[in-house]
Amino acid sequence: FGLLHTHKTSEEDAVQRLLASVVYCDENVLALNKPPGLPSQDGAGTRYSVDSLSDRLLLELKRQGRIGRGVERAKIVHRIDQDASGVMVLGLNQRCTDTLNAMFKQRTVHKEYYAIAVGGPAARHEQLPFTGEVDIPLVEGTLPSGQFRMRCISKIRRGDDSPTDQSEERRVGRNGAITRYETLATGIDCCVLRLTLVTGRRHQARVHLAQGLGWPVLGDHKFWHLKQIKPQVLPTPLLSALGLTQQQARHLPLHLHART
Repeated sequence: FGLLHTHKTSEEDAVQRLLASVVYCDENVLALNKPPGLPSQDGAGTRYSVDSLSDRLLLELKRQGRIGRGVERAKIVHRIDQDASGVMVLGLNQRCTDTLNAMFKQRTVHKEYYAIAVGGPAARHEQLPFTGEVDIPLVEGTLPSGQFRMRCISKIRRGDDSPTDQSEERRVGRNGAITRYETLATGIDCCVLRLTLVTGRRHQARVHLAQGLGWPVLGDHKFWHLKQIKPQVLPTPLLSALGLTQQQARHLPLHLHART
């Protein structure tokens, strides 16, 4: 369906977009493919979100007979970045919500992302393996502009250097973040990656790719540059392959999709 512009799209149209994005529902759980541009929850400057639209979405599902009349509320149990697309799971009763919350807290949920990244093993970082692990703590830092943004503060673990005999809990501290990656394909100044998030820190996949590996997600205008938030600058060969000018590339959406 493409990018959902919340400042241009009415709430009614957004509900219809969500209705068309439902991939599974029963009396206990609802799964939907969140479009990029739509926040998971309300926050400063947001008009609406998956959470705030969930009551109207349930009403539409009841009208279509896809869920029973007894379902009263859909509750968010995890979040996906506003700019990313991907499957979100919502609990439809307290028992299911509590179970899902416990699963996410205990890290028993498999969190996987697919991304198109600028760069890759066949480009500037040939010394990196096609599969590996980024084990770099994340903290919130302040940019020279005064804006706050997550950033990396340590090192990369990769290939056979990754410890496999330690529990994830022992390896991960308060700021710890671990992302495993696999290169599925390479192209002109870009690659397709499958990412497994061992932890679930805020913006983890985007920061680890941009700052940990030096392969920012295509369309990531927030994290591609180390010291500024500004439109992403793409290599000329990639612009040619996409048939875009640099001016047009500043409007590219984030090419990051979550599977849970």
